[in-house]
Amino acid sequence: MPLLQQSGENPTGLQTWVIFFGTLAAFITFLYTSYHHDRAERAANGLAALQTLRTDKDYLSRAKQVRDMLGGDFSRPAGAELISYLCSGVPTQDPQLKDMRDFVEAVDFMLNQYEFIAAAARLGAIDTELLRQTIRSTTLNLSTAFEAYIQYERRKHPRIWANMVWMASEFDPVNWPMYRGRLGPIPDFN
Repeated sequence: MPLLQQSGENPTGLQTWVIFFGTLAAFITFLYTSYHHDRAERAANGLAALQTLRTDKDYLSRAKQVRDMLGGDFSRPAGAELISYLCSGVPTQDPQLKDMRDFVEAVDFMLNQYEFIAAAARLGAIDTELLRQTIRSTTLNLSTAFEAYIQYERRKHPRIWANMVWMASEFDPVNWPMYRGRLGPIPDFN
């Protein structure tokens, strides 16, 4: 100790700087690790949700039913007759319209599945970029095919499929028609 004091250095000051920079390095490492862990967890949640969606027999059978009723093309609006059944409902007593009742249920089921995924993305539980790369076209095409139905339902219940509307607007904010309000306002849940 006398040697350090003779040279004019203060050992307490040096120790303080060592502790400060050590703590700073540990804090930066903690932030970096937390950020990457959070991203990895959101990606894993997204992959799990998408895997479940793509392997669920109920979803797959309903998606096939909807695809068949639309002639295999989701990228164009559904025909007026289909939209009429969706918006006005199908009489339950007519046994000949069972396929139409099943179609209405299948459309609602599909839209709700994407609503759940979009809600998770909006809350930050699923990585939005992962969804953009995997289900962007499906989300936009479903929104196009059922635009009139979504618009009709959102006039009555503004929060229905609100997260799906948000997600579609995130996927294509410039070119997507709903961005200009055709499917109702992009919801703000803040």
